[in-house]
Amino acid sequence: MQLPSRQFRPPPPAVLPHNPRVGGYRPADCCVTPHGVLGATEAANGLWAASGLLAEGTTLAWSGAQGDQAVLVLAGALVLDSACAGEGDAILIDSGAAATVRAVEETRIVHFGSHGGPPTGGPFGPADGCGRARVVTAGQASARVSVGPDGARFTLRYFADGSDAHGRAALFIVSVDGASFGPPHSHSQDELIHVLDGTVRSGTLRVAPGETLAVAGAMRYSFRTDGPARFVNFRRDASFITVKRERWLETVAARDGR
Repeated sequence: MQLPSRQFRPPPPAVLPHNPRVGGYRPADCCVTPHGVLGATEAANGLWAASGLLAEGTTLAWSGAQGDQAVLVLAGALVLDSACAGEGDAILIDSGAAATVRAVEETRIVHFGSHGGPPTGGPFGPADGCGRARVVTAGQASARVSVGPDGARFTLRYFADGSDAHGRAALFIVSVDGASFGPPHSHSQDELIHVLDGTVRSGTLRVAPGETLAVAGAMRYSFRTDGPARFVNFRRDASFITVKRERWLETVAARDGR
């Protein structure tokens, strides 16, 4: 007898628990020295976010066995080789890249990654295998501005959009200039939304600064802000967005119509 098929239902959005403590900063596939830095690590849908307060001299080291990862500097500074990532800058570490960064002063970061190897089935296929680690400054991030249905101005700053030949992770910051509403939509990739400033609401969920909202791919959701807000998005691969019956690729080139 053939059993009836069950329609796939992605898990609903959830606010990940955030309990900073000494030793709580534990990024996967990354060696942190010295141990015991203040922070917290949360995971959902195969993605993780780790917030950390690093003492001067703390090092983060990757052997090359990790999947694509990204570090956003919220305060202080990290040095990668001769390049410095200061407040608002990001460090992208591709799968296969061996690298070490060092905090040159007390530094606060949020660090993203995924469990398992790099993705292979996204819009651009697998990366070329020539992973690298690099600093992308806030000034180098590609900025795009849009206006929401309620007139709110959204500024997106892309550090990575998943289309780079060497890595597939997407990392971008969204800034909203006032109370706003993001209409119901879904993404083809799982995502983490880490709130930096203001408050983000989705349904009955309230996400405060320092907290992270996890949204599974294919989950239709909406969000709103009570006023100006800023949050960072991380995905393990380039993504398609679907709004009503329209679907388009979420890359800088696609936004520019190329």
